Amino acid sequence: MRPVAPTAASAQQAAAFSAGAKQREKAAAEQNIRDIWTVLSDEHLRQTASQEASKLAALASDAPAAVDKTREASIVFVGPRQAGKTTLANAYMFKDRDEVPKATTCLEYKYARSSLKDSLADEKSVTHFWELGGGRALSQLLAVPFTAATVPHAMVVIALDLGRQSRVLDDAQFFLSLVRKRVEEVMAEMRSAPGGQGDAMAKQLLSNARRRFGDAHPDLTGGKVDLLPVPVLIVANKLDLLRALEPEPLRVLSRSLRALAHANGASLLYNSRAHKDTLGKSFRSRLMAHVLGTAPYAKQPPPLFEHLQGMIQVSAGQDSFAQIGEAPGAAAGSGGKPLVAWVSAFSKTFPDRGAEDAEPESALDATQLEAEKQVDAALASRMEDLKAMQRELDLRRKLNAKDQAGLDAAAFGAARR
Repeated sequence: MRPVAPTAASAQQAAAFSAGAKQREKAAAEQNIRDIWTVLSDEHLRQTASQEASKLAALASDAPAAVDKTREASIVFVGPRQAGKTTLANAYMFKDRDEVPKATTCLEYKYARSSLKDSLADEKSVTHFWELGGGRALSQLLAVPFTAATVPHAMVVIALDLGRQSRVLDDAQFFLSLVRKRVEEVMAEMRSAPGGQGDAMAKQLLSNARRRFGDAHPDLTGGKVDLLPVPVLIVANKLDLLRALEPEPLRVLSRSLRALAHANGASLLYNSRAHKDTLGKSFRSRLMAHVLGTAPYAKQPPPLFEHLQGMIQVSAGQDSFAQIGEAPGAAAGSGGKPLVAWVSAFSKTFPDRGAEDAEPESALDATQLEAEKQVDAALASRMEDLKAMQRELDLRRKLNAKDQAGLDAAAFGAARR
């Protein structure tokens, strides 16, 4: 069948239909009639605004809020080299994996999605895992995982190596100070942001820290405690290496770490591969509470203070300087600064043994040292070549000067003749 050519009448009908459609659209606009896409878009904006308002209201209140449906938490692992940071991260992400991981040489990032059902909500979250390798050498990279966007939902895990006993307290002090410095920098950025929301968030971080520790804790007065604004868990790995210690050094070691953790509002947990069903489970549950956003409100496990067995497990606010006791050899007037007394006692009990307890060399350092040797050798070779060329040029200048002098003398003699 051949197609029918459009007639003039059909063209007029199409034009009339188009004009009518335009008139109907204009009338609908005048009557404020919206299409279905406009309605859905406005509804989405309304729901989003309502959710944000609820979050701000929960943030401003002291009551525990419901778990965010799409919470994004950050967990940052720091500590000296070969202290077990990667092992701890894998223990949470892959609890059935029991292999020895490769050493982390820089800043490593991983993430995990979780969809968990509990009594609070059907939780769907993304957890960002950051591991700072290289020990103290790359500490400036801590600025990457700690920003104004991540600090409100960030947690720090400080891994310590109990095999290096004379260095363990100093390592803990270093990384606690490092975390405090970076978080305070971020909070200063928050306070300077326009609008006042950043300043409210910075105040809320400090309020959350007091609530985790306990607003009525007696050690909050007198300057004995300086709370970190973010939750910190100190994990002292390789517990089995403490078995050879005598009771008194073991007591000093444990109580000194307790005093340091308590003074900063941090939690402390001893750990080893041999106790993955007990201490390892406690470690995972603490991280899970942070991932779900229930850490400030969840019921904490009871503390353990079995110094002779090396079983230490204490959450922020569960300890006190009265329970820790007075450091051996402390002066009579040192009651106002118990942490200083315990640091002094630790230094006397575990004197620094220099290279024996030095931080182990990482693969990155070995690569850098080898690269520097090669560069130095290449530079020395080029310098020798340059000196040889210089000597050759000097010799040529001298020969040219003699030849020129001979030519000049011959020319002068010829001129006299």
